[in-house]
Amino acid sequence: MLTSNLLFDFLQEKEVEQLSPSTKEELELRLEREWSTILKASSTASQELWIVSDEVGLGLQASTYLGRLFQDIQGKRNQQLAREADEVYWVVSGLVQRLK
Repeated sequence: MLTSNLLFDFLQEKEVEQLSPSTKEELELRLEREWSTILKASSTASQELWIVSDEVGLGLQASTYLGRLFQDIQGKRNQQLAREADEVYWVVSGLVQRLK
């Protein structure tokens, strides 16, 4: 949800049908920094942090530009989260598989 909220906040004043490569890069860097800040803060916290995220790479490709943009960005954030996490689980239909 954080990714979609930041995405819509960023796009508020922009033409959504097509972003320039530099604007898309700016968006991706902003989201990466936001998640890095959260992960850095969580690494020094005394409590566990659980992040629940949608899996965006196994379904159909979105039919709209904005949908594809979200899938690309969320997929990169999921990879970032998995790299930095101590443990990663994939849960489908109530079945849990530890990935890391």
